[in-house]
Amino acid sequence: MKKNIRKKVIYFQVFFLLCLFFWGRNLDTEVHLDFIFAPFSKSYWFGSDDLGRDVFSLLLVGGFRTMEVVLIAGSLSFGVGVFLGMLSGYLENTWSLVIKSLVDLLMIIPTFICALIITSIFGINPFTAGLSLGAFGIGNYMNHAEALTKREKKKEYVEAALLLGVPAYRILYRNILPNIISELKVNLGNTASGVILQYASLTFIGLGADFSKPDWGMMLYQYRLYLVSHPLLVLLPSLCIAWVSLLLQFLWDTPKEREERWKF
Repeated sequence: MKKNIRKKVIYFQVFFLLCLFFWGRNLDTEVHLDFIFAPFSKSYWFGSDDLGRDVFSLLLVGGFRTMEVVLIAGSLSFGVGVFLGMLSGYLENTWSLVIKSLVDLLMIIPTFICALIITSIFGINPFTAGLSLGAFGIGNYMNHAEALTKREKKKEYVEAALLLGVPAYRILYRNILPNIISELKVNLGNTASGVILQYASLTFIGLGADFSKPDWGMMLYQYRLYLVSHPLLVLLPSLCIAWVSLLLQFLWDTPKEREERWKF
């Protein structure tokens, strides 16, 4: 009973989060200098900032941009990494060695440093940030998928499929992938949380950023001067970053890991 309640709470939060973000895609974030630092009210649910902008709208628009980055980076790194990892783990020949060597080259360079260089040249937006964080995150999924594929390849059901003449692509897609996807999804949740923190760090530094487009990290940078006088301006985006990061981890946990997390 408790397990079902916890699962429903997590799924409700995800649904609530998606509704808020899509609702907040086109909210008003214009400057209103007559209403700077307005208190909580019906017009300003979370008050206004030093430029009179609605903080609630800024948080939602920034959240939508953050989820765009997570979607782009996660799709790229997960899709390409799992494909290459399964291919390398199944073939175990010269081609797999070439694939692994190329991916290892990507892993040598720190992801955040590469993303910082790319976004400072081309500007920070969800597309460039997502591509840079996703491309340099391929190696993590590739190595994980490769190890899992090698493990599954030794099992009897794969050997039986080979004896029956089942094509390699069908074995990978229909037999091996369903047995490793749950472990890969846990890795996806952990990595997605890291992407949120990395994107927040990039926008906090602000190299090549468009300050007219709100992001959680950029809000922290802009409001750091008001930490003492208006602490909620810093606290609210910080809570959003922490909440969404934890939520993504809980969402992709296996039932066993979710149960372990809730033992307190």
